[in-house]
This record gives sequence, structure tokens and C-alpha cells, in this order.
Amino acid sequence: MVGIMFGSTAIMGETIDVSLVLNYALGFWLLLFTLGAMSLLCATIFLDSNRSLAAAGLVIGGQYLLDSLGGVWDTLGNLQVFSLFHYFNLAAIQRAGTLPLLDVVIVLGVGFFSLLAALAIFEKREFAI
Repeated sequence: MVGIMFGSTAIMGETIDVSLVLNYALGFWLLLFTLGAMSLLCATIFLDSNRSLAAAGLVIGGQYLLDSLGGVWDTLGNLQVFSLFHYFNLAAIQRAGTLPLLDVVIVLGVGFFSLLAALAIFEKREFAI
């Protein structure tokens, strides 16, 4: 992703702030880590692959829908806080000059909680005889 950004700006003859691109790429990776941990939690809860895939799709799609609806209607703007897609937007990174610390704590907290919950559920099921 970073290589495509640098390559496309070089082809277009534009300049781009390197720290902004690297911070956004790091935020995108943290978001993907958290979404993957939530998908792993869904897979651990529902042992059937069809149900776990559907549940993970509903969780991720529901979060995207909360972020989209909160951006469209002002009355639903408070729902964006519950969506992981709301964090690490480019304007916030550009304002702060780096990744906002609160966004990092929230996204990594949800990711680590999901990962630890998935490991705890897997351990209980594995050792329950």
C-alpha cells in the first residue's frame, strides 16, 4: 500500500508527506489486526465455518454501516464512536501530525481484548473433557 502510494505520486509528479503516509499505513495495519482478532473471536465462538464467517461479516459490516450512517445523518453521529472504522481517519492524523494516541489505545484495546477472549474460549473448549 505504501509502495503504491509513493509510486502513484511519483508517476503523477506530485509530492506527498512521507510521515503522513507511514502513519496512515500503521493505522490501517492496526485496524486490520483488530478486525482479524474480532473475526478469530467469531470463529472461536461459532465452530462451524459458515456461521463464523457470517457472524464476522455481520460484525465488520455492521461497524462499517454504523460509521457510514453516522456520517450521513447528524442525529446518528454518536454511533460512529462504536465503529472501528471511525478511528485513524486521514484528517485526524494530519491534524495531530502522528497517530492520535486515544485512537491507538481504543483500537488496540479492542483487538487485544478480542484476541484474549478468543484464546480463553479456545482453551476452555480444548481442555473441557
